Amino acid sequence: MPVTDLEEFITDQAIFDAVNDRCSRVIMVIGGCDTGKSTLVWRLSHYLARAFVTGIIDADIGQSHIGPPTTVAWGMFKNSFTDWTEMNAEDIYFTGTLSPSGNIFPVLVGSKKMTEQALSRCEKAVVDTTGMIEEPEGRLLKQYKIDLLDPSVVLALERAEELHPILAPFEGREGLSVIRLKVPEKVGRKGSESRTKFRNAQFQRYLSGGKIVDISLDSCAVRFSGHARENTLSCLKGVPVSFRDSRNSDRAIGIIEGVQTNNRRLLIRTGADLHEEYSYIVIGSTKIRIEQ
Repeated sequence: MPVTDLEEFITDQAIFDAVNDRCSRVIMVIGGCDTGKSTLVWRLSHYLARAFVTGIIDADIGQSHIGPPTTVAWGMFKNSFTDWTEMNAEDIYFTGTLSPSGNIFPVLVGSKKMTEQALSRCEKAVVDTTGMIEEPEGRLLKQYKIDLLDPSVVLALERAEELHPILAPFEGREGLSVIRLKVPEKVGRKGSESRTKFRNAQFQRYLSGGKIVDISLDSCAVRFSGHARENTLSCLKGVPVSFRDSRNSDRAIGIIEGVQTNNRRLLIRTGADLHEEYSYIVIGSTKIRIEQ
């Protein structure tokens, strides 16, 4: 049995064999909120990186560790890393939201695109996911994500059998190992206040030292990630935005701090230098309040 801090989650040699199999390129971790998913992803990636070039896809858009919240991001794991803050995003995909609820499409697209990028450069891709598992959206999100990403291994963290409605159709599927893991007793419940505090800290970190970009909607194309339209401009203060280039890649994320409806201009705070030109902006579907 390998000596690793993974043993808090995994004690069966057969599971180590499954994730070590060279054919098991995509390993997905699912579970409800506060079940230890991100901890398992980190420890598993650290373990795999000893033998494989390993990437992490961070699809937990509300509790992002790699990219800023509202994005699906991926990064390459190095054994020298001691925590998430040392991992830079190789690329990000802006979903415009902090929760997949009502916004499943951009979350699925972002997860697919970032996983494909990781697989183009890595031997293993470990996918972290949101804690949304409730009926019906949680079930649909997880099941279609499994269909899209086509993992070889799904590690399912559960306290009882709460993931059964999601996993039952996949058990016995050829080429897929569904492995149920008990949530370790040490894993506590953070609560919504703790999650909000962490999310705000991640936004502040990303936007620190940022600047205001003045955008004219008459000279810049706009895409909306949700149901909003241009006739709702006056309601966009506090909404996140992405600057997307001609390759359909997100170059930077910002938050709308001011709206000038009379001349159709947006004042957007971003923490990134826009060295490369962007083709259009994507306006998100949720408001974000960051405590200063």
